Formats: sequence, C-alpha cells, structure tokens
Amino acid sequence: MYTSGTTGDPKGVLIKHEALLACTAAGHKWLLSTGMDYGPGDALLSYLPLAHIFERAAEEMLLSKGGRIGYFRGDVKLLVDDIAALQPTIFVGVPRVFDRIYSGIISKVNAGGFLKKKLFYMGMARKQHFLEQGFPQSKASPFFDRLVFSKVKQRMGGRVKVILSGAAPLSRHVEDFLT
Repeated sequence: MYTSGTTGDPKGVLIKHEALLACTAAGHKWLLSTGMDYGPGDALLSYLPLAHIFERAAEEMLLSKGGRIGYFRGDVKLLVDDIAALQPTIFVGVPRVFDRIYSGIISKVNAGGFLKKKLFYMGMARKQHFLEQGFPQSKASPFFDRLVFSKVKQRMGGRVKVILSGAAPLSRHVEDFLT
C-alpha cells in the first residue's frame, strides 16, 4: 500500500496479509456485537482513495461476506447521485466527510422556515434522549423518523444500516447527529 502523502511524499508501506485478515475479523466481530450482520444483500460505496487502509479494510470485510462494492465516478459533485444509485447499507468515511454532511444538512435546515427548524431540532433532541435511555434506533423516535429524518436517510440511499468513521476522531455532535 501507499501512504496518502498528507504529511509528506506518498511512500510504500508493507502491510502483511495477516494484518488485513485480523482487521477484517475484528470489524466483523464488532459489527456482530452491535446486532448487525451483513452479507450478499449489503453494499458499500467506495469513494475514499483505495490507498486508504480504512477503505481497504472495509472492502475486504464486505467482500468476505459476499457483499458488493460500487465505486464512485470520481467526481465529488456526483457523489450524491452515486449514493442514490447504489443505495449502500454500509457507509464508511473519515470525520471530514461526515463534518461536511452534517454542515450541509444543518445549513439547509437553518435556511428553512420556522416550523421546519423547530421540528428538526425537536426531533433531534427527542431521539437523542431516547437513545441515551437505551431505546433501539428504530424505536427511539418513529414519529420524527417518518416526518423529518426519512428525507435525510433517503439522501444517503435509504438503506444505510451502519456508518463507520475512522482515521481520526469524530466530533461528538456529529456522531450524535449520525445516530
């Protein structure tokens, strides 16, 4: 593999096959511990550089269970269209990507009318409250899921089961939002 060159020139690094297998097995074990299994019906949209070890590990994990991978067309402006076409069930990204998604949605909500903003923020608070009380995702706020959050979910393809963030810390407010 090659490093991305974010701190200097790109360079080759040796990664043993057993390290990739260990990463794949650990990822699978973690997903099972959350109650999620994955297999042939699942899909991942690959848009991170293929030299990114996080992307590579996610692909290996999904392929090991018979899932499918779709590669974005290389134009970030078309990423939303690529997401809609593939309808991924697993979304992998780095915090910077999720920060952009969060900022884009929040700015769109804030540009809306009073009622739209009120419903969105009330729904966020209610859902977060019930998630903190231990309710499962599907039962935390079904009313607001249908009324408000379904539109956000549709923009992500409508089938996302799990969002994985790695390579750097994810802001707590963005993590709460993605939940």
